[in-house]
Amino acid sequence: MRIIGIILLLILIFAGTIFLQIVLSKKESKWMGLMLPAIFVVLSVIKVLGLPIPPSAPREQTISIISSIILLYNIPAVLLLSIYFICRKNNKKNKELEKMNIQDIE
Repeated sequence: MRIIGIILLLILIFAGTIFLQIVLSKKESKWMGLMLPAIFVVLSVIKVLGLPIPPSAPREQTISIISSIILLYNIPAVLLLSIYFICRKNNKKNKELEKMNIQDIE
């Protein structure tokens, strides 16, 4: 029962984040839609900077750990950026249609 509650909470957080990204991406200011992806990028940098890597660790192992953390932490940023670009493209298309309609009326 407890696991189901945690899963439902995670689904709600995920859906809320996507909804918030769609709302922010549809705003007139393009910077609003870039806030959430930027937060995830900053979190990935913070996580990498806070890694306890011993000096005796092999270079290849360190590079693979850092790259995997950056990739995993930036998956949400990539998803949110794709939502951002889709919404901005639709906004641009709607504005062009509105301009054409106004020109047709005149």
